[in-house]
Amino acid sequence: MSIGEISGLPGKELSGSEAVKDQFIFLSGRYPVIHLATHAIANDSNLLGSYIEFYGLKKDADTTHRLYEQEIYTLDLKSARLVILSACETGNGLLVNGEGIISLSRAFSYAGCKSVITSLWKADELSTSFICKRLHYYLQRGFAIDRALQQSKIDYLETNEVEERYKNPAYWAHLVLIGDYHPVVKPGYSREIFWVALVAVSLIVFFAMKKKNRA
Repeated sequence: MSIGEISGLPGKELSGSEAVKDQFIFLSGRYPVIHLATHAIANDSNLLGSYIEFYGLKKDADTTHRLYEQEIYTLDLKSARLVILSACETGNGLLVNGEGIISLSRAFSYAGCKSVITSLWKADELSTSFICKRLHYYLQRGFAIDRALQQSKIDYLETNEVEERYKNPAYWAHLVLIGDYHPVVKPGYSREIFWVALVAVSLIVFFAMKKKNRA
């Protein structure tokens, strides 16, 4: 995913070789908003097949850079108000039996996170980046999470920055909210208080692979 999804946000940003699994586990229980813009695989029939990818080298064991679903269940995320999973791929780009990435979402919920925004199918990089930037914009202004996501999609459909051929639901309907919809910050808080209240941990992982861009 594009680093543009989280550029300019307050909080801790990890990218490239800093975006390692152990660092995420160490930081995950400290912040109310977590944005994971990375690669993920969802498998609804095998827990060992569902994981979120972090930075790693080919020579490294998979367990050093893959956060498996069963590991997420053991995290303490009671401080997390919202986790955003804008994964670039889930289930090889397919919605698996209506579940797919939702299984990972359930793991985050079980770990204590109140709300999860997740992708139901292979995410287009540019459209996801646009929607996520708008999502953070509205969250910062006290919008309820469901309304913030809805308005972000409306902005995508109405903007002149996006060609009409990319306004098909396949490009924007993949992101859905699971869990509590209430605002992450109460409306009326001062901007200064908000910047303290909303801290995003953003994990951007760059892979030694070609990204599929729009034709």
